[in-house]
Amino acid sequence: MTRQAKVLLLGILTGLFGVVVSSLPGMQALEENTGLDLLFKLRGTRTPPADVVVVSIDKLSAQALGLPNEPVLWPRSIHAQMVNRIADAGASVIVPDIFFREPRGPGEDQLLAQAIRDANRVVLFAYTRKDGTVTKRYGVALDQVFSPDLAAGLEFSWRDLEVPVTVVTPLPGVDEFNCEDRFGRAYVLWTQHPRLSVGAEYQYGRFARDDDFTGELEGSRVWTSKFPLSFNYFHPHGYSD
Repeated sequence: MTRQAKVLLLGILTGLFGVVVSSLPGMQALEENTGLDLLFKLRGTRTPPADVVVVSIDKLSAQALGLPNEPVLWPRSIHAQMVNRIADAGASVIVPDIFFREPRGPGEDQLLAQAIRDANRVVLFAYTRKDGTVTKRYGVALDQVFSPDLAAGLEFSWRDLEVPVTVVTPLPGVDEFNCEDRFGRAYVLWTQHPRLSVGAEYQYGRFARDDDFTGELEGSRVWTSKFPLSFNYFHPHGYSD
């Protein structure tokens, strides 16, 4: 076995080992709780930027306050008090490293929402679940060879998507919006010479999503029309351009 083959085989085996280990139950939590701490220890302590202050809310803070170790489980009124205190201290921007996924009751949620509105400098985040959208594309096509030198065809495909999006407003929840994707294509291919081909086609695309989700982008619709032309040269040794 050559050296390159050995290196390639080692890379493939290493990748497969990583995939198998990462799929085992509890490995993700082990990596986050142990591996991340190890990386920070190996990196060592670094001096933070002078204009950034980290307000640590860790296990020691939880024990001192008699609260759960996970800050996301703390009452929203505690987070509201922290926002108020940090804003009163003169912070220009407040960025909580917490995703307030589940509601904690109208009273608690409203206290945090009011603190965020009063501060007017809090940055929250939301994310789109990458595994939340399930869709299939359907299509029909008609391709016809008229002669050894001439071929043409029509193609059309479509799909409908229901996309769930988790949003913090700051009251958390899951919203859902629908999208429509349409694509059509008509083409002609002419190969008069064994090494040359000329193609012309028309492409039509349409993308649309719910008006009530797009907000200011009311009536969000995109239509595209393209008329690409292609000239291809096939080299006897297998190259093409």
